Amino acid sequence: EESSDDEGKDVDGDESDDEDDEDDGLRKAAAALLVNVGSYHDPPYLQGLSHFLEHMLFLGTEKYPADNEYDAFLSREGGTNNAYTEMEHTLYHFAIPQEGTGEKNIWKALEMFSTFFKCPLLGGEQAHRELNAVESEFEMNKMDDDTRLQQLMCFSCGMDGEAKIMGRNDNSGYGKFGDSMQQSENSFHPFAKFSWGNMQTLKVEPEANGIDVMKELKEYYHAHYFARNMRLVVMAGYELDEIQRRVVECFRDVPADPRIVIDNQSDPTLIPPTHLKPYQLPFHSTSLASIYRILPVRHCHSLTLTWQIPSICQHWRTKPHDFIAHLMGHEASGSILSTLKKRGWAMGCSAGTGEDGLGDASTHALFTFHVSLSKRG
Repeated sequence: EESSDDEGKDVDGDESDDEDDEDDGLRKAAAALLVNVGSYHDPPYLQGLSHFLEHMLFLGTEKYPADNEYDAFLSREGGTNNAYTEMEHTLYHFAIPQEGTGEKNIWKALEMFSTFFKCPLLGGEQAHRELNAVESEFEMNKMDDDTRLQQLMCFSCGMDGEAKIMGRNDNSGYGKFGDSMQQSENSFHPFAKFSWGNMQTLKVEPEANGIDVMKELKEYYHAHYFARNMRLVVMAGYELDEIQRRVVECFRDVPADPRIVIDNQSDPTLIPPTHLKPYQLPFHSTSLASIYRILPVRHCHSLTLTWQIPSICQHWRTKPHDFIAHLMGHEASGSILSTLKKRGWAMGCSAGTGEDGLGDASTHALFTFHVSLSKRG
């Protein structure tokens, strides 16, 4: 789930089997639905809400209220499913064999899947269990060196103050990771959030401040989970007309627009509720030109240099950052690494922007140069 932390790579928000989808020789159908909302959109006073919501959608819907009924159906039919929460989107997907009684099962799975986005229960006794699952993911990943480095970057960016664009006015300055809820005079950037979420940010602090987490969760779902904010892909070995007919049958009741309006937006068609570009670069000038020395969990020595640069999303065709990464990460004679190796200081290096939402976002990009150091280095 995140969360990025490697949230975009199935660390954050694993709701089902964490198996590799190996080629077992069966022809499969698959579907994936992306919702254009993620951890960057969490209210500052409820950090980790996107991840928690991802978990909650698997706990039953009005049509299929049994706990994990969707997951059990897919497992019984030889299918798989998963989900993850990234910084700017959340992705849900499944695959199921087409052989045998597969045709019926494919459309049944798609119909069950569609109810996530029409009528989820979002409540019940299982909510506390899923909150514990979010806490468990946090505890498991907080001993990962990459996750610790990424969260340090978020915590130290100097942009953890009041949210001018998102969040409720009465709580907009809340939500500093690992600390009591306090208001800050600093500027705000969603990069500064604690995207994983844990018991502290989703239960202890909200309850202490009189915030109804489940009410906020439902409002968040109703504000962001609507058709114009989603992208759906369905892959199956059938005629396109048949696939389209099934998709329309399953998803036609997903509302086109938000069920409710939040963030003081009287007209959601003018400014999409997931609009983040006004935030731009995440690091405040006072947080730059800094050195952090970190004691790692595992035995390793490394040096990482990070530059914040404007978003590269619009340059996806030409990828100018890849040229710089190639030059800096080159290992031939005369390269940076060649020089460091001759001095006995380094064993390897890499350069480039991250593939997750922390390093490659609509607001910014982070270009890093990473060197694996020798003990002497």
